[in-house]
Amino acid sequence: MLKVWSHNFKHNHQVSPSIFKHLPKQRRINDNEKDLILDVIECEGKKKVLSQKIEERTGKIFLRKDINNFIAKERSEKGNTLNDAQKLILEMKKVKNAFVDVSHFENEIKSIFFQDERMKKMFELYPEVVLVDATYKTNNMRMPLFVMLVVDGNGETGIAGLAVIQSESIISTSSVFEALKKHNYSYKK
Repeated sequence: MLKVWSHNFKHNHQVSPSIFKHLPKQRRINDNEKDLILDVIECEGKKKVLSQKIEERTGKIFLRKDINNFIAKERSEKGNTLNDAQKLILEMKKVKNAFVDVSHFENEIKSIFFQDERMKKMFELYPEVVLVDATYKTNNMRMPLFVMLVVDGNGETGIAGLAVIQSESIISTSSVFEALKKHNYSYKK
């Protein structure tokens, strides 16, 4: 049996109209706002400007993630179902003689490895040491970008490959190195 010894009806957190407007329930897009947002999207490309204009016209807060979700939903309803990862893969495949390796695990993309002719040549010349640096989720897909670098005889670095990975898990990172190994004969264990 539960006994209540005391209770406090005062708020234990800050209460303000600004915080209330940022709650997900308050940011939902209704049918009237949908048409306005579609009109503004066609006129403006920058999501920060777009969210400010929508807020000016409706008085509601719209975060960039709300706009991204809305755009993705609209595209899928219209049959344009290419997501950012698919668009990236198509662009990579347009590069002449480029190697693109997409790794899947349980129907999800884990990594996208890219290497063009110049990168392959750099790796062939200097395969001894591969340095890896990552930018943390600064792209549209919010996925880390791995840059694989080699060091030449003068101590200068050159790009040997690029990869976008879903997470920095063992599955994702190992798939990148497997792609590097598969495509480069000068790879040594």
